Amino acid sequence: MNANGLIKRLFSTTSHRSVRLPIVLPGERVHLRGPPPDPTLSLPAAQTTSVTTENEDIENKISFRALPIPIFKYIKRQLDKREEWLETDPKNPNLRHSEIPLITLVDNPFLMHRVHVSVESPLRNQPPKIKYRRVFSPRRQALMVKSYGRLVLPPSPKNQLANPPLVEWLDGRWIQWFGEFEKPQRKGLYANRPVLFKGHIRERIKQARKDEIQARVDTMDERIARWKASKTVEVKSGRASVPF
Repeated sequence: MNANGLIKRLFSTTSHRSVRLPIVLPGERVHLRGPPPDPTLSLPAAQTTSVTTENEDIENKISFRALPIPIFKYIKRQLDKREEWLETDPKNPNLRHSEIPLITLVDNPFLMHRVHVSVESPLRNQPPKIKYRRVFSPRRQALMVKSYGRLVLPPSPKNQLANPPLVEWLDGRWIQWFGEFEKPQRKGLYANRPVLFKGHIRERIKQARKDEIQARVDTMDERIARWKASKTVEVKSGRASVPF
């Protein structure tokens, strides 16, 4: 490369390493990893039909066709494990049972859950090294929320939903996410800074002084009786042995 070409390359407004990002229009779905999506799972709408059970009327729900591919595969794996546990290990703590028969509880992949060793594993009687884990990291959760939207994803601190919908599965049952989380409280810039008291010293120690006085008033009778008894002993022992 000659000098003129080097100068043009250094002072060029466009970089040869620039990457063109895809433009995402409203309603489109962007897949983060893996092969391209199956066209049979690309229906973008949530179902609005209602199903009435013996205990309640399910109104807030979505179809499995609207789920992202990673969430769909995760639910399928969990349901396959559930069928295996029902046959081999019915007392497995991972078997969540719902009060409604048509609803199946599945661990929320966005939250931390305890790791349970299978029956066939030789480490069954030993505690697992990782006691709690989550399937999707918080970073990937934030990316999935930006790509797929909030309605089709499980609730989490990154995806706060007031009423998370149920998922209608292939065989007609309903999937409900299992797990709770505390909503983070938004604090200001100076939330952790100690508040300095501005005023006179008497105002600063007013409450402590008031508590001290109240404690002395509560024990006043005992202290007066103890003081009188001590004075009587001192008077008796201080008398002279002769009358003059």
